Amino acid sequence: DEAQAGDIELLLACEHGQLGIVQHLMKQRTNQDSTDSLVVAARNGHVSVVCYLLQVNHQLLILCMLTTPFQ
Repeated sequence: DEAQAGDIELLLACEHGQLGIVQHLMKQRTNQDSTDSLVVAARNGHVSVVCYLLQVNHQLLILCMLTTPFQ
């Protein structure tokens, strides 16, 4: 399935911190929900990819703010 292939490509790009590829793939998507990609990028320490994904999808930013415990 073409949609699943795009998801896998996005996840791999996020896993390896390939910001340019992430940007390219996100521009081609109609669904900007990238929660899994955000988690993969964050777990691998790719701050620039995390910031980009949060910038593209403001709903993810709000979700992160609501679910992150502040101490």
